[in-house]
Amino acid sequence: MFKWLDQVIPTLKKNNAKDFAFIKETIITRLKDLVYYFCHSKISNSFKVKIDSEKTRKIFVGLDKNLEFKAIYHLEAFPDLQLEYLRRILAKRSEGLVVPDNLLILHITLLCQLHPKQVLSEVKSHPYPLESCLGICEKYNIKDALALILEKNGNISQALETWIEVIFFQEKKEVDFLLGFP
Repeated sequence: MFKWLDQVIPTLKKNNAKDFAFIKETIITRLKDLVYYFCHSKISNSFKVKIDSEKTRKIFVGLDKNLEFKAIYHLEAFPDLQLEYLRRILAKRSEGLVVPDNLLILHITLLCQLHPKQVLSEVKSHPYPLESCLGICEKYNIKDALALILEKNGNISQALETWIEVIFFQEKKEVDFLLGFP
């Protein structure tokens, strides 16, 4: 499918505005259905085929550069794919791409849900809307990232209390492990 779309989209974009508009609208409106079908079809399960988020992103960029950000919300039923798609977009920050706050917030939310241990390093290494991320980290109980955000916001006393909780919890886990407690 990707190969066919890679060939058809540029040609239609140049030569046939009506068909291009139809393909564009169909892909946008049916993205959830296409991904759902693909993920749950016997064919993809039999051959262990995985959807390529980079090729998906390139298709959207080929259709319309503005769709790259909008497409993410059409993938909400597939958080792993949504996160991977977001990661590809966020990687372009180093090239000067300005990512809207709503996508940065979605990225932190997905990390909290799917990869909580990665949240701290992400918040440490990139700018995020701190107030929104504070609430998300509280909701998902990501204490180390919460402490860092509190610190960045200037709430030093609450940051210190949270860091102490993080350290205490880590030490308790290590002691429990050494004593053979689950």
